[in-house]
Amino acid sequence: MLLVADVTHATRQKGVSEDLKKSVAAVVASISCDLMRYVAIVRQQDQIREGKSTREDIDGMEGIFSDLLKTFAKNNNDRLPTKVIVYRDGVSEGQFNRILDIELSAMQRACSNLRPDYEPGITFIVVQKRHHIRFNPVGSRAKNVLPGTVVDTQITHHREFDFYLCSQDGIQGTSKPAHYHVLYDDNDWQSDDLQQFTYYLCHAYMRCCRSVSYPAPTYYSHLAAFRARNWLKFVENETIIRDNRFTIHPGQQDQMFFL
Repeated sequence: MLLVADVTHATRQKGVSEDLKKSVAAVVASISCDLMRYVAIVRQQDQIREGKSTREDIDGMEGIFSDLLKTFAKNNNDRLPTKVIVYRDGVSEGQFNRILDIELSAMQRACSNLRPDYEPGITFIVVQKRHHIRFNPVGSRAKNVLPGTVVDTQITHHREFDFYLCSQDGIQGTSKPAHYHVLYDDNDWQSDDLQQFTYYLCHAYMRCCRSVSYPAPTYYSHLAAFRARNWLKFVENETIIRDNRFTIHPGQQDQMFFL
């Protein structure tokens, strides 16, 4: 199972009280063996600022992951996934330990509560795009590096498992590579295999016939979160927003409505 999570935050708006400024968390998971069908769970949560940044961890991750596992089993002859690969977006390095303590622990509890002997291998990866690293091919100032270029030495951490992958073919300007941090790995990935797998996922985005800058499910989590954000703009009943009530129409719950 592939799982991608992201949180979007409300922008500053004049005349809007603080309790109506909600963050929206979207968790997208694959439910097919070919990693092409996905379902999304979207939740509102209170927007809490910690210094200059906004809290990024997802409330109720245990229940969300449990629901996604049940949906996976429903679509795969009651079989649960043996491996779960998580791509987590929107997390800064200062929040790595907090995210692991809260979200990874919640996922592990969801597995044990679903079935005491159920312990799938989990790989937890953070994807970062906000950095200043750029790559240029040797001997050329006007070209980008080839799609699929990986850098995992020299400029990466000397003890931790991280790498840069430039998966897209830049159309205009200098291509920005994505930075991947493998924070937890139960599946014993070899670095080359994980890098290649990640690169393949960048070719599976259904809105584009080219490779994109980071794995396709990451885009899907963005789309689901922003779809919910746009919906909140037109909600006139403030009680629904204050109570964090947010539901997807039953006819769309197991569909890729965010595309």
